[in-house]
Amino acid sequence: VVAAEMVPPSAHWLATAFSDVQLLPFWNADQESADHSKAILEFRVNRCPEFQKCACAKRGGKGKDAQCFDYHFESQRRRCPVDMTTGQLLYWDSACQAWSSGMGFCPNGDACLFAHGFEEVSYHPAKYKTRPCNGRDCRGEGACCFAHGDAELRRWAPESYAYLSIVGPVLGLPCTGGCVPGMGGSGRRGGGGSGCHSSVATQQLKHRLCASFPHVSQCRRGAACAFAHTREEVTTPLLERAEEDHAPASLTEEFFTARFKTLWCPIGAQHDWQSCVYAHTYQDARRKPSIGYGPQPCPYWSKKDTRAAYS
Repeated sequence: VVAAEMVPPSAHWLATAFSDVQLLPFWNADQESADHSKAILEFRVNRCPEFQKCACAKRGGKGKDAQCFDYHFESQRRRCPVDMTTGQLLYWDSACQAWSSGMGFCPNGDACLFAHGFEEVSYHPAKYKTRPCNGRDCRGEGACCFAHGDAELRRWAPESYAYLSIVGPVLGLPCTGGCVPGMGGSGRRGGGGSGCHSSVATQQLKHRLCASFPHVSQCRRGAACAFAHTREEVTTPLLERAEEDHAPASLTEEFFTARFKTLWCPIGAQHDWQSCVYAHTYQDARRKPSIGYGPQPCPYWSKKDTRAAYS
């Protein structure tokens, strides 16, 4: 799920979002079960009154009844995605480009129209229980943001609430198949809509390679996988394969000065970050020298503000 990987070009993205805030859909409570509504609207939204007294009995528990739905620390806080007065959603399911998880900061604060962090994406009406749980790091049935069985799947939700399903046509993102007439806009006031199925959004998300790559025949999701199964499917820039493989002829002075660690890593499988030619944290990411900065250290740059060291 995660999130951090579904972003159109930033200038177009932010300009469109703020000029078309009216496109934010409306919450349709009639389509939701009581358990789903509770999780989407309340999970990590309110401060736990028991924890403030240092006595939350559910801290560390798992499952709907055993896990505390409230947040214990400010870093866990999640904004409610719905304005309970108007019924309109307050932010999109797509990750905010300005949000810093390390600093817990966005210049737009709670007024931001995009999701801040993993839980605001995963428990958003467009994402919650739209995919089956794989059992890893599961919070327990009822609290898990993934579906435990077909009965829990909210397959219709991306079409009703997702940024790429609603604003995508405004941005001119193409529909490459999966358009189902009459399915669109069930979460928006007045209904209607073009009926572009959520597979459009899935296609746009292929910014990273599948964890099974290059042995993609082992991927359990097959053609439905949200990650790329070939280099050609990756929609973000890539380095040359020889550069990724550390071919001696490719490790030139020009490569290290102009391209090394200037692109975010698209590799989905576990690998050695320190020897990887891509960037993984803001501590090792480099801005491209072509933007015009010089060799002298910036007097305002603080190393203390970078992310944690490799672990």
